[in-house]
Amino acid sequence: MRNVNKSLSKILNQIGRRLIFIPAAFIRGEDHRRHGRRVLLIGLFLVGLGALLTVAILGIDNPAWLLILLLSAATLLVTQHYWERDWQGELRQRTAELAAIAAQYRQVEETLRQNEERYRIISAVTSDFTFTDRVESDGHQVTEWITAAAFRMTGLTHAEWSSLEAWERILYPADKFLFRASWERTLSGQPDAIEYRIVTGDGQLRWLRRWTLPVWDEATQRVTCIYGAAQDITQRKQAEEALREGEEKYWRLFELESDALFLIDNETGHILEVNAAAVNLYGYSREELLQKRNVDLSAEPTATRQATYAGLTRIPVRFHHNKNGAVFPVEITASHLLWQGRPAHIAAIRDITERMQIDTALWESAERFRRIIEGAEAGYFLIDREGKFQRVNAAWLRLHKYDSADEVIGQHFSLTQVDTDLEQAETIVAKLLNGEAIPPGEFTRRCRDGTIGYHTFSISPVIHDDKVIGLEGFIIDTTARKQAEQQHLALLLERERIQILADFITQASHEFRTPLATINTSTYLLQKTTDPLTRQQQIQQIEERVQDIAALVDALTTMAKLDSTQSLTEEVIDLGGVVESVHTSRQKSLQAKHLHSQLDLPAQPVMARGDIHYLQQALGCILDNAIRFTPDEGAITIGVAQTATNSLIEIADTGVGIPANAFPRIFERFYRVDKSGTTRGFGLGLPIAQAIVDRHGGRIEATSEVGKGSVFRILLPPV
Repeated sequence: MRNVNKSLSKILNQIGRRLIFIPAAFIRGEDHRRHGRRVLLIGLFLVGLGALLTVAILGIDNPAWLLILLLSAATLLVTQHYWERDWQGELRQRTAELAAIAAQYRQVEETLRQNEERYRIISAVTSDFTFTDRVESDGHQVTEWITAAAFRMTGLTHAEWSSLEAWERILYPADKFLFRASWERTLSGQPDAIEYRIVTGDGQLRWLRRWTLPVWDEATQRVTCIYGAAQDITQRKQAEEALREGEEKYWRLFELESDALFLIDNETGHILEVNAAAVNLYGYSREELLQKRNVDLSAEPTATRQATYAGLTRIPVRFHHNKNGAVFPVEITASHLLWQGRPAHIAAIRDITERMQIDTALWESAERFRRIIEGAEAGYFLIDREGKFQRVNAAWLRLHKYDSADEVIGQHFSLTQVDTDLEQAETIVAKLLNGEAIPPGEFTRRCRDGTIGYHTFSISPVIHDDKVIGLEGFIIDTTARKQAEQQHLALLLERERIQILADFITQASHEFRTPLATINTSTYLLQKTTDPLTRQQQIQQIEERVQDIAALVDALTTMAKLDSTQSLTEEVIDLGGVVESVHTSRQKSLQAKHLHSQLDLPAQPVMARGDIHYLQQALGCILDNAIRFTPDEGAITIGVAQTATNSLIEIADTGVGIPANAFPRIFERFYRVDKSGTTRGFGLGLPIAQAIVDRHGGRIEATSEVGKGSVFRILLPPV
């Protein structure tokens, strides 16, 4: 743009000079013509005068004067002709030059217009803008030219642009003084650049960076024009603010870290930054540390230099010295990074003097007792605060079936704990490390071969400088005693099983004895009588008792299967179908006692998962009890329902009910409320039903009231 303006100025100067020539040329032409006429008149006068003199000298009769007169006149006319022709040629040449300059001017003017249009478009789509202000003699500023981006950026109108009040309205309060000071410097003739904030009409906070270049007039000794440009730097400021906040958080964490932190240049070893912990650890001020290299703090400078070049990330032990020259051990952890384009690392340095003293104390404590514990029959162990074994004796290895202490040292104590007791062991160790007293007790152990042993334990804390630095204790094997106790318990359980079996055989024998006695009596009577009616009655009794025995055998077989681990057949079952099937199979018994039965089945199927044969048997046992204990003309209702948590079958009767003292025993095998035996049965129906429902993951609930009846509910998990 600047080059175009220079070209335009040059061409304008040339055109100006040519334009000045045009009137001058015409003026010179007029003078030339007048001068030619004067010359012609003078020439004619001189020609006439010469002719008169010639006549006077030669006489009128001599024709020479006429020839001289004609030659003079011809010469004069030829001179006038060439005079006019030279002037017209120069005029045509000047006119052609002027036309060429005018064409060049139009071309430059079009280029200038295109450049201004391009600049206007660029200004409209970018956040930058430029302006030109004219400064009047009274100091008032008048905007001569400004790009549209200025109004879009600030929200000001063209009329408000030069208004100080308008600027006061949008300037951020804290930046008003800075803005006024900048204008004062500009008006004093100093170029200036500032960054300030404005608040737009819609409440947005924007950052602007503005440059001003004043034009100083030496004649008036003041600024007459100001060229300016501004740029929206809001995004940059926001990014800088986010970066600053991130750096503040980083340095806050840097300062709060309990370890000594150093930021170190990898190439030179110079210390670039330290935290307060580093100052406290080494005794130097921050300024002194920043003048040093990492090797200046090391008692092993060669090793430190090599570790820096190698980029190591962890050094377990290195010896450093503080400002007073005292040497102490440190542990170093390094994190490598690029810092301002250079390789660097952050070194976290921890003083491990106390830890090494503790390790030494532990070793000395272990050495003190080594001779004693190595010869002890009880197992001895020593663990540190992290729960790792530091020493065990031969007895401990023997009890845990290890060959060498190397297999155990450095391992966590959980290595020898049974999984089910690990949480309890960790609780005991935590309490001891916190200074709580734990009385001796008995515990389990896991041996190397996976077997489980038992022992008593006594554990005490190891204290150094009033601090618990570990735990040591003894264990005494009690596995043999524990096994004897388990064998004794197994014997007691076996005796209990034998007693249960004996009771079962006794009860079963009793149940078999009654029908067998009836069969025996009926057989005897058959042998002694010849009466057909009597013989028929005895045969019927024998058949009924045989059926009872067969039913008892079936019941005992069912109980045996349910007591075994034999799996049940599992399928999705419609409980309404189970109820209908069982109800149909008991119609003969219901009709024999003239009982009123009712089914209450929902419209939607109620589903459960299980063995349909066993579920029918369970429901049949409960329904048989209801039929058996409901008087003639009574009522039995069977319903099916679906609840939020169960699939339900309910059997309600109007029977004699169950006495309160007998109710807790109704699910015992061979238990019968009717001790007299007037009601047939073996006392196995409800136990079988309960066992079946238990195997299906359900339960049986029962309620009863003497003289009013009973309600049994089978609750099964829903599908």
